[in-house]
Amino acid sequence: MEDQIPSKPYVGDGRGILHQFWELNAARSFGQEGLHPISYSEITAYSQAVGIRIPPKRVSILSAMDRAYRGAIAEQKAEQRRREEAQKEAERRARGR
Repeated sequence: MEDQIPSKPYVGDGRGILHQFWELNAARSFGQEGLHPISYSEITAYSQAVGIRIPPKRVSILSAMDRAYRGAIAEQKAEQRRREEAQKEAERRARGR
């Protein structure tokens, strides 16, 4: 019976989903290409570990939050690479004078 999804529903204010997202985010895996998406199996494992049932609508919201977060991180990294390349180019030009 321990492997069944808990039946106790999550009830909380708007901070609850953020708390869940940050806990899932802290446990996510990542690789050379960046952050891996939070999988449904990770959400299920989290749900079981904390003893709550996460409704399908909330799972969809968590997934959307994850996509937005990973997109923002990827954009930040791309901007950082652009700044670094611009700095290198400026240094090359300065040496060439």
